[in-house]
Amino acid sequence: MKTLQANDERNLAIKNRLEEAFNSISGPRVGDFVRMLDGTLRRFTHDHENTIQVTPSGAGGYESFHLTKSGRVSYSGGLDTGISYKHLKETAEFREGIFWFFDSDLPGKDRGIEFSIECRVYREF
Repeated sequence: MKTLQANDERNLAIKNRLEEAFNSISGPRVGDFVRMLDGTLRRFTHDHENTIQVTPSGAGGYESFHLTKSGRVSYSGGLDTGISYKHLKETAEFREGIFWFFDSDLPGKDRGIEFSIECRVYREF
């Protein structure tokens, strides 16, 4: 996976469009962070009707968050149990989350471009 370069105008424009679409989504999003009851910080991984799943404890960075044109995130990696939306509260905190997209919007092997954007942080209660 390549890292997004500051002089890569085409991919910077793609990243900006993806980030704008991501930020247009309200509430907890796949890719956002949550401070669990035990104090660990995890990321949301899969959105269900009444709950949202999180990365497993000690996942070790083997997760992949693909940011799509719709602003939704496709997650690949392990899943832990879900948290009810009614047990989540948004904080004023933001944290950099790592995502990826295809270089120049052209899918293919070894074409991933990694970048980070600000994500919301929630807390479980």
